[in-house]
Amino acid sequence: MTQGSTSQGQVLAGLAGQLGFSIPRTENAESPEFYQALLTSREILETVVRRSYSVQSDDGIWVQQTLLEIIEAEGTNDAEKLANGIEWLKGAMTSSVNRHTTIVSLSVKTHQPRLSQELTAALLEAVEIFNLQTRLTQAHAEREFLEERVAAAEEQLKGAEAVLQRFLQENRQFSNSPELTFQFDRLQREVAMRQQIYTALMDAFEQARIREIHDIPLLTVLEHPIEPPFRAARGTVLKGELGMVFGVVAGLLLIFLRAQKGQQDPDVESLRREWKEVKSDLRRLLPHRRGA
Repeated sequence: MTQGSTSQGQVLAGLAGQLGFSIPRTENAESPEFYQALLTSREILETVVRRSYSVQSDDGIWVQQTLLEIIEAEGTNDAEKLANGIEWLKGAMTSSVNRHTTIVSLSVKTHQPRLSQELTAALLEAVEIFNLQTRLTQAHAEREFLEERVAAAEEQLKGAEAVLQRFLQENRQFSNSPELTFQFDRLQREVAMRQQIYTALMDAFEQARIREIHDIPLLTVLEHPIEPPFRAARGTVLKGELGMVFGVVAGLLLIFLRAQKGQQDPDVESLRREWKEVKSDLRRLLPHRRGA
């Protein structure tokens, strides 16, 4: 489940609001669809494919092998093997998004339950590492930007304060002069504005420094991957349907062949029409089930 976060755009928008003008705010939290797409990106899949996993050999011994070794990826070179491994992993993955709850669901189906569980966990870990590195990179850039702005704001504040100080030293009795009073008010407003900008930037700078070392994930794992206690059914329903259809076809074919021997049988034409209907139904069934 995705979580929200504060972006540099929000910090600057808040600062601009304090100064009396507004700029558009941008959200840093990505949509659930972003993470669904990220799961199938080459950046993530290549990391997962190159890792080692527990797999049971034919003699029952558990060994550690990379996914490319486990699936015996074909290819004349490493690049082709890697590409075939990524395509294999994509075919084993299934993901969906619930827009109402912002929950992304992920499942992986392989020939071994433990391998399925480890691959699912590796995918989640790879997404979280990518997410964390991206946020830390953004926070680092934000901290450097604000650090420069704080230094500039501090110099501007010191300059405004120096002008005000010099005015007070040169005009100790300015309250009796409207012109000097007006000048004093203007210099005081300048110092107050510079102080406000400096304070807001310092606050944003401190927040950016905290975010740079912040490791709280923006993704919350609601259900951790588990090793399935039993194997998933492999086309049981399809096999039953095909068995029934082929049984009917075989029976009709036998009747049809027998009827062919008796040319005077009035049911021959009826059987022929029924046979054509069964073949038509079979053609519709098989493509539909393959695409399901």
